[in-house]
Amino acid sequence: MAGAAREQKYTGACLHGHCEALHRAMYTELQQVVLRPQVPPLASEQPQLCPNAQELSMKLMDAESQLQRLQQVMQEIMSEVKSKRLQLDRNKLVKRERDLYIFFHLDPRLLQKVVEDVES
Repeated sequence: MAGAAREQKYTGACLHGHCEALHRAMYTELQQVVLRPQVPPLASEQPQLCPNAQELSMKLMDAESQLQRLQQVMQEIMSEVKSKRLQLDRNKLVKRERDLYIFFHLDPRLLQKVVEDVES
């Protein structure tokens, strides 16, 4: 169980890191759009309120679609985790197999002890 908890914490930390990277990327792109020089066209007598409005709206739409995709991926991951938890709760053989797998990677001595207990 401790191995599963560590695995979940690691997965959660990875997801959080990916979210932070996405937010940094979106913020950087928006800053670049806003901080570009805004020179009004010479032919027009009326100054534009936001000459980069179309570019800004395109970047915002891209950011929104990326955020929606991220939410969808996170929901898929959460549903997969829930289904695996249910499978572990319902099927004791799968749970035993998973525990042995964890012992194999984390503590070979404990694995040997568990296998000897099962054999006897």
